[in-house]
Amino acid sequence: MIRVTCGACGAAFNARDEHAGRRGKCPKCGGVVQVPEPGPLDDGAESEAEEPEADERPVENEPPVHRRGRPRSGGGRRARSRRPARSQAPAWLFPTVIIAVVAIGAIFVWKSSFSGLTGGPDVERFRLGREALTRASYAEAREYFALVSPGTTMYAEAQERIVEVDELIAAAQAREFERAAETAFGNIQKLQKGWVDQLGPNDPTYSGNCRYMLKRAKEFIERYPAAKQVPEARKLFDHYRNVASLDKQPTTTDIRREVFFRKSAKSFGLALKAIDEFSTLPHAHPDTVAELEREVRVEAEAEWKLVKARIQESLVPGQENWVMVKGLAEHYLDWVQGDWALSQEAQSYYDQAKSELGN
Repeated sequence: MIRVTCGACGAAFNARDEHAGRRGKCPKCGGVVQVPEPGPLDDGAESEAEEPEADERPVENEPPVHRRGRPRSGGGRRARSRRPARSQAPAWLFPTVIIAVVAIGAIFVWKSSFSGLTGGPDVERFRLGREALTRASYAEAREYFALVSPGTTMYAEAQERIVEVDELIAAAQAREFERAAETAFGNIQKLQKGWVDQLGPNDPTYSGNCRYMLKRAKEFIERYPAAKQVPEARKLFDHYRNVASLDKQPTTTDIRREVFFRKSAKSFGLALKAIDEFSTLPHAHPDTVAELEREVRVEAEAEWKLVKARIQESLVPGQENWVMVKGLAEHYLDWVQGDWALSQEAQSYYDQAKSELGN
């Protein structure tokens, strides 16, 4: 043991040998004391010195001191333990975080409105419009985009899509015009080769077939005046008017051949119109007129049953596809060309579809 005396209060106490050269606090006054190096006289002091109380022992965590009085490696006087200072966030950080969270939420809602993650009729209409656009069903897509209500998150984009669809519709109409003209003239050529020329002038229906060829060539020129097939249509017209004439009243054979060809093309309205015009002629027999009209109506009604079945498939409760209903009804109305008896039910579906679609 080493005997230590406090230079501040004079209190004496013992310190263990391993504390030699270290500094500590006096257990009496708290002053700093230096534990001296052990000397030869300190060997017998262990038995004579009183053991200090637990609270009188010097602190044992001070670094030892070199003989020159400088602290050994690791520092000299014990450094006070300090708590790490709390870092304060800049004043602008909290409002910036709030703004960022709100912005991210707004972007999420805006994006989700286009991906079908939110509900509502406008979101569903926009989704259906996009689906129709991917199928190149431009008219159907425009119908749905036009139904998106103003003030919704997708209204502005829906208006942009309408402009895009209108351009696509214009381009599609130009292509459709070309295809329709090509198809119509192709049907005239098939009629010429498959019926008129094949049966030949010795067939009793030849005059009626030639007259119908004249009507078809004339209709094509009037309907597709800018088509590239017009010059060929004029040649056909000039050729067959040497055999038949549209200026003369049609015979019963003429009207029968026209009705036959019109029914084959599902042009029921045009067939009934031709029958009606024929019925005013002096040589038109009422029984013949009634027979021809009945044939046309029977076939038109059979076609309507097929169209109606497809319409009803589009009216499953909760999954009504009014755009499809409108298109089917409109297609059939084009076949019957406004005939009231044939178009009444189709017109009802068409009007209901327009009402449901809001246009």
